[in-house]
Amino acid sequence: MLYNSSRGANIEEGIRNFVVNFIIQNSSSEENLKTQRALLNKLNLVLVSILKQEWPHNWPNFINEIISACHTSLSICENNMAILRLLSEEVFEFSADQMTSTKTRNLKASMCSEFASIFKLCQEVLATANQPSLIKTTLETLLRFLNWIPLGYIFETSIIETLRSRFLEAPEFRNVTLKCLTEIGGLQIGSAYAFDEKLVSMFTETLATVSRIVPLAVELKSEYPRSNSRDQEFIQNLALFLDSFFSKHLSVGDMGDSFFAGTDGNSSSKIFQIGISSNMATFTFSASPRSRTGKYSRFAWSIGRSLSASCMKRCKRFQSPISTLL
Repeated sequence: MLYNSSRGANIEEGIRNFVVNFIIQNSSSEENLKTQRALLNKLNLVLVSILKQEWPHNWPNFINEIISACHTSLSICENNMAILRLLSEEVFEFSADQMTSTKTRNLKASMCSEFASIFKLCQEVLATANQPSLIKTTLETLLRFLNWIPLGYIFETSIIETLRSRFLEAPEFRNVTLKCLTEIGGLQIGSAYAFDEKLVSMFTETLATVSRIVPLAVELKSEYPRSNSRDQEFIQNLALFLDSFFSKHLSVGDMGDSFFAGTDGNSSSKIFQIGISSNMATFTFSASPRSRTGKYSRFAWSIGRSLSASCMKRCKRFQSPISTLL
């Protein structure tokens, strides 16, 4: 029997619509979102698999549809954020082993061309939402976007200030927020962009906020082992923030002097360094006394001094891969 292409297309569209409607049905309320979480996770993966085959050529309105659905209820918005996160991961992180280069290139182009509406949605949620689970899901989704979106979305909008002022000090959001700021601090900016001052501002204001969470007087070497897992994770994320920022932006003849207002300008001295091998997390620290004069450089120095002992001891004791520590 000859294959009927139109019938096949109708079947594919029917499957697609069934999955979409089933997802909406099971995420239509906060109670459903909680009780059907495992099922929704599987359904979201199925939908992303369909998108990899159907979008954008057979489903050009997908982004508009998912964003419109986000305005129908907070629970649907939260699940849709998870779908967008999965789509970003599939397209920008896992695509090399799963799709052809042409397919990957087309999906990346489609994602980038329609990202303005996605980013607007993220901004709206982060600026106005009060539901913790929705905020956290949105922050986790934004984290997956930060390493590929155009730099203007980061440095020419209020997103950095929103992250720092609204979420960095909140215990339930501070870890994922600091991961977002770490991703931003580790971006390769390039000389074509004039974002140096904004990077400096992000760094100093982030450390000013962190110093209210972890006061300068706190001795981390003794406090770290007594802290709960979330606080320990925050200290580890702070170490990664410092390392990511310094390793990308603190170099001889580059922007070094401007990062530490109040220091003696010895930009060639590395204040804090973390080395991460492929399977083990090893924390190493070196500091020059000449580098400890500024308020925030002293703070970074105290973080490094304390972490170098406590984190190294913890890693060696458990022989744990980095994924289990962060």
